[in-house]
Amino acid sequence: MAINQVSLSFYPPRWQERLTPHPRSLTDQGTPVQIAEAVPVEGVDGMPVSCDDFLEWLTQQGFTADDWGRGRVYYRGQVRSTFGTEKEIDVCFSDEAGEVTGVDCRFTLSRESPVALSGWGAFATAMCQQFHLRLAPDGKTPCNEQEFLAAVRQHRFWREFARSFGWEA
Repeated sequence: MAINQVSLSFYPPRWQERLTPHPRSLTDQGTPVQIAEAVPVEGVDGMPVSCDDFLEWLTQQGFTADDWGRGRVYYRGQVRSTFGTEKEIDVCFSDEAGEVTGVDCRFTLSRESPVALSGWGAFATAMCQQFHLRLAPDGKTPCNEQEFLAAVRQHRFWREFARSFGWEA
């Protein structure tokens, strides 16, 4: 994760996030780095999210496969960020036997991020409603726009950018 991105994870109904502390890596706050992985939810019989359906939907939303992602990383748009021109939204998903197990979205921060935020919210809400994705770690129902916007605004890097650029009082 970069310091100029808000990164959020989403999980389909049949999957959930499990965090495991890395035995030898620490964050800049001195706490163990948490490795996230998708694990099945016990006793859930929901419909699986097909990778093919997810990819078709992403493509319809204007996303393009990234060169390095082996078909699991897609992006849309570009922004001028602190590190130059970067992808505005990155979507990376994990799968097992053709079923989406988790979706990680990274939104690149720039001076214009407050203007872009409503578009990010519309995208994330549409994705979550279409595929019944929950926001990690505690989401119980498909993520809605209010929950998404709150998660972005509470993210450490958003808050740092907001302070720097005077976005919020």
